[in-house]
Amino acid sequence: MSGCRVMSSTLRVLVIGGGLGGLCLAQGLHKAGADVAVYERDPALAARSQGYRVHLDNRGIQPLRDCLPTALFDLFEATGGQPSTGMTIFRATATGLAEQYTVRFPDGDGEVLARPGRAVDRLTLREILLAGLDGMVHLGKEFTRYELLPTGEVQAHFADGSAATGDLLVGADGVNSRVRQQLLPEVTLTDTGTRWLGGRTPLDAG
Repeated sequence: MSGCRVMSSTLRVLVIGGGLGGLCLAQGLHKAGADVAVYERDPALAARSQGYRVHLDNRGIQPLRDCLPTALFDLFEATGGQPSTGMTIFRATATGLAEQYTVRFPDGDGEVLARPGRAVDRLTLREILLAGLDGMVHLGKEFTRYELLPTGEVQAHFADGSAATGDLLVGADGVNSRVRQQLLPEVTLTDTGTRWLGGRTPLDAG
């Protein structure tokens, strides 16, 4: 029949963005039996600098536990830093940084934000999230727009002229998401005034 198609029993999901969030989602969808494809604009995983380490509290760790196979989650824990015991909050003043207060995390369960977190190298975590997704991650695919088809499917278009069709499209393409810009063009970013500073210190083998 015109305008109709036979529905597949397997959900086809297009994930735009191969960062940490997009790859974690892809792992969970793959684990659940969905047909998932990830489209990343970078031509290679290390094509550009993407920061050093990230700190994950329980809101980030629990999704990894849920989405990753046990062996990969164990690898995440083995390659991450030791669980955080607390954090100190500073405020910038005219003369420098002034310590405001320190929060100590309790051991074991408790409030989600008060549970110990972990620091992990961003590239290492990305490599862990890529494991087992062979053939599902497509590099060099710069998303330009999506199109809703009469069949009820969604089609993603890319800068190289190619397109991909699925049942569901997820925008995981970062703070300047092109998916969001098309879906919600009236939504703009708000600067909260919060800043985070990080650095890298070489260790002397001696």
